[in-house]
Amino acid sequence: IINGDGGSGADVTITNGDLVIGTAGHGIDFSATADGTGSSQVEILDDYEEGSWTPTVGSGNASFSTMIGRYTKIGNQVTLWLRIAGGGSYSGSGALIIQGLPFANNTPFNPIGTSEYYKILFGNGFSDHCTPYLAGQNLQWLRNGSSGGSGNYLTVDLFYSGAAIQTVLSYMTNS
Repeated sequence: IINGDGGSGADVTITNGDLVIGTAGHGIDFSATADGTGSSQVEILDDYEEGSWTPTVGSGNASFSTMIGRYTKIGNQVTLWLRIAGGGSYSGSGALIIQGLPFANNTPFNPIGTSEYYKILFGNGFSDHCTPYLAGQNLQWLRNGSSGGSGNYLTVDLFYSGAAIQTVLSYMTNS
Protein backbone atom coordinates (compact mmCIF):
# COMPACT_ATOMS: atom_id res chain seq x y z
CA ILE A 1 0.00 0.00 0.00
CA ILE A 2 1.36 3.39 -0.98
CA ASN A 3 -0.03 6.39 0.82
CA GLY A 4 0.32 9.99 -0.23
CA ASP A 5 2.68 12.23 1.64
CA GLY A 6 -0.04 14.66 2.60
CA GLY A 7 0.56 17.13 -0.20
CA SER A 8 1.52 15.44 -3.40
CA GLY A 9 -0.98 12.56 -3.53
CA ALA A 10 -0.27 8.86 -3.87
CA ASP A 11 1.40 8.71 -7.27
CA VAL A 12 4.14 6.19 -7.93
CA THR A 13 6.97 7.24 -10.21
CA ILE A 14 9.40 4.78 -11.74
CA THR A 15 12.42 6.71 -12.94
CA ASN A 16 14.37 3.78 -14.37
CA GLY A 17 13.12 0.27 -15.26
CA ASP A 18 9.70 -1.33 -15.68
CA LEU A 19 6.77 -2.14 -13.46
CA VAL A 20 6.75 -5.95 -13.41
CA ILE A 21 3.70 -8.00 -12.43
CA GLY A 22 5.43 -11.03 -10.91
CA THR A 23 2.52 -13.48 -10.67
CA ALA A 24 0.30 -14.73 -13.48
CA GLY A 25 -3.35 -13.73 -13.18
CA HIS A 26 -2.55 -10.36 -11.60
CA GLY A 27 -2.41 -6.95 -13.22
CA ILE A 28 -3.49 -3.35 -12.80
CA ASP A 29 -6.74 -3.08 -10.83
CA PHE A 30 -9.20 -0.44 -12.04
CA SER A 31 -12.11 -1.47 -9.76
CA ALA A 32 -12.13 1.93 -8.05
CA THR A 33 -13.41 3.38 -11.33
CA ALA A 34 -16.09 0.77 -12.12
CA ASP A 35 -18.59 2.60 -14.28
CA GLY A 36 -20.11 -0.12 -16.46
CA THR A 37 -23.57 -1.46 -15.85
CA GLY A 38 -22.99 -5.09 -16.79
CA SER A 39 -23.15 -7.93 -14.28
CA SER A 40 -19.79 -9.55 -15.05
CA GLN A 41 -17.34 -6.68 -15.15
CA VAL A 42 -13.61 -7.36 -15.04
CA GLU A 43 -11.53 -4.42 -13.85
CA ILE A 44 -8.06 -6.04 -13.98
CA LEU A 45 -5.77 -5.32 -16.94
CA ASP A 46 -3.62 -8.43 -16.93
CA ASP A 47 -2.05 -8.59 -20.40
CA TYR A 48 -0.49 -6.40 -23.06
CA GLU A 49 1.52 -7.62 -26.01
CA GLU A 50 2.49 -6.41 -29.46
CA GLY A 51 4.38 -8.18 -32.18
CA SER A 52 4.39 -9.63 -35.66
CA TRP A 53 2.69 -12.69 -37.11
CA THR A 54 2.93 -14.45 -40.43
CA PRO A 55 -0.36 -14.84 -42.29
CA THR A 56 -0.65 -18.19 -44.08
CA VAL A 57 -2.82 -19.03 -47.07
CA GLY A 58 -5.46 -21.62 -46.23
CA SER A 59 -7.10 -21.85 -49.66
CA GLY A 60 -5.86 -23.23 -52.92
CA ASN A 61 -2.20 -23.43 -53.77
CA ALA A 62 -0.93 -19.86 -53.54
CA SER A 63 2.11 -17.92 -52.52
CA PHE A 64 2.49 -14.16 -52.32
CA SER A 65 5.47 -11.84 -52.61
CA THR A 66 4.45 -10.00 -49.41
CA MET A 67 2.66 -11.37 -46.34
CA ILE A 68 3.17 -9.07 -43.36
CA GLY A 69 1.19 -9.09 -40.12
CA ARG A 70 1.35 -7.08 -36.89
CA TYR A 71 -0.86 -7.26 -33.80
CA THR A 72 -1.56 -5.60 -30.47
CA LYS A 73 -3.26 -7.53 -27.66
CA ILE A 74 -4.75 -5.62 -24.72
CA GLY A 75 -6.48 -7.88 -22.21
CA ASN A 76 -8.55 -10.23 -24.38
CA GLN A 77 -8.84 -7.90 -27.39
CA VAL A 78 -6.56 -8.48 -30.39
CA THR A 79 -6.18 -5.96 -33.20
CA LEU A 80 -4.55 -7.26 -36.41
CA TRP A 81 -2.92 -5.34 -39.22
CA LEU A 82 -1.84 -7.18 -42.35
CA ARG A 83 -0.71 -6.59 -45.90
CA ILE A 84 -0.75 -9.22 -48.64
CA ALA A 85 0.61 -8.48 -52.10
CA GLY A 86 0.65 -10.52 -55.29
CA GLY A 87 3.55 -11.41 -57.47
CA GLY A 88 3.65 -15.02 -56.34
CA SER A 89 1.99 -18.06 -57.80
CA TYR A 90 -1.46 -19.56 -57.44
CA SER A 91 -3.72 -22.23 -58.72
CA GLY A 92 -7.46 -22.26 -58.38
CA SER A 93 -9.93 -19.41 -58.05
CA GLY A 94 -11.58 -20.02 -54.67
CA ALA A 95 -12.06 -17.49 -51.90
CA LEU A 96 -8.84 -16.19 -50.35
CA ILE A 97 -8.64 -17.61 -46.82
CA ILE A 98 -5.90 -16.50 -44.42
CA GLN A 99 -5.01 -18.54 -41.33
CA GLY A 100 -2.32 -18.45 -38.66
CA LEU A 101 -3.90 -15.90 -36.30
CA PRO A 102 -1.56 -14.96 -33.45
CA PHE A 103 -4.32 -15.80 -30.91
CA ALA A 104 -7.42 -17.99 -31.25
CA ASN A 105 -10.63 -16.17 -32.19
CA ASN A 106 -13.22 -16.65 -29.43
CA THR A 107 -15.60 -13.87 -30.44
CA PRO A 108 -19.26 -15.00 -30.25
CA PHE A 109 -19.94 -13.56 -33.73
CA ASN A 110 -17.96 -13.02 -36.95
CA PRO A 111 -15.83 -9.90 -36.31
CA ILE A 112 -15.50 -7.51 -39.23
CA GLY A 113 -12.88 -4.90 -40.01
CA THR A 114 -11.85 -2.66 -42.88
CA SER A 115 -9.70 -3.27 -45.94
CA GLU A 116 -8.61 -1.80 -49.20
CA TYR A 117 -7.85 -4.00 -52.19
CA TYR A 118 -5.66 -2.37 -54.83
CA LYS A 119 -4.87 -3.76 -58.26
CA ILE A 120 -2.83 -2.44 -61.17
CA LEU A 121 -4.52 -3.33 -64.42
CA PHE A 122 -2.84 -2.49 -67.73
CA GLY A 123 -0.89 0.39 -66.18
CA ASN A 124 -3.93 1.82 -64.37
CA GLY A 125 -4.81 1.11 -60.77
CA PHE A 126 -8.13 0.77 -59.05
CA SER A 127 -9.14 0.07 -55.50
CA ASP A 128 -12.09 -1.86 -54.17
CA HIS A 129 -13.32 -1.65 -50.59
CA CYS A 130 -13.59 -5.14 -49.15
CA THR A 131 -15.07 -6.23 -45.83
CA PRO A 132 -12.78 -8.58 -43.93
CA TYR A 133 -14.34 -10.93 -41.41
CA LEU A 134 -13.31 -13.84 -39.22
CA ALA A 135 -15.29 -17.05 -39.63
CA GLY A 136 -13.89 -19.19 -36.83
CA GLN A 137 -10.11 -19.05 -37.28
CA ASN A 138 -10.28 -18.09 -40.99
CA LEU A 139 -9.95 -14.55 -42.33
CA GLN A 140 -11.91 -13.89 -45.55
CA TRP A 141 -13.09 -10.85 -47.51
CA LEU A 142 -16.36 -9.89 -49.17
CA ARG A 143 -16.08 -7.50 -52.11
CA ASN A 144 -18.49 -4.58 -51.71
CA GLY A 145 -18.49 -2.93 -55.10
CA SER A 146 -16.56 -4.73 -57.78
CA SER A 147 -16.81 -5.55 -61.43
CA GLY A 148 -17.72 -9.08 -60.31
CA GLY A 149 -20.76 -7.74 -58.46
CA SER A 150 -21.45 -6.90 -54.85
CA GLY A 151 -20.96 -9.52 -52.16
CA ASN A 152 -18.50 -11.76 -54.01
CA TYR A 153 -15.56 -13.23 -52.13
CA LEU A 154 -12.10 -11.86 -52.80
CA THR A 155 -10.48 -14.79 -54.61
CA VAL A 156 -6.94 -16.13 -54.81
CA ASP A 157 -6.66 -15.57 -58.58
CA LEU A 158 -7.11 -11.78 -58.16
CA PHE A 159 -3.63 -11.55 -56.64
CA TYR A 160 -1.45 -11.76 -59.70
CA SER A 161 1.38 -9.25 -59.95
CA GLY A 162 0.41 -5.79 -58.78
CA ALA A 163 -2.51 -6.67 -56.48
CA ALA A 164 -2.45 -6.01 -52.73
CA ILE A 165 -4.78 -5.82 -49.76
CA GLN A 166 -4.37 -4.04 -46.44
CA THR A 167 -6.59 -4.95 -43.49
CA VAL A 168 -7.30 -3.93 -39.89
CA LEU A 169 -9.55 -6.14 -37.74
CA SER A 170 -10.21 -6.62 -34.01
CA TYR A 171 -11.46 -9.74 -32.24
CA MET A 172 -11.65 -11.35 -28.79
CA THR A 173 -9.54 -14.21 -27.48
CA ASN A 174 -9.51 -16.17 -24.23
CA SER A 175 -5.73 -16.37 -23.87
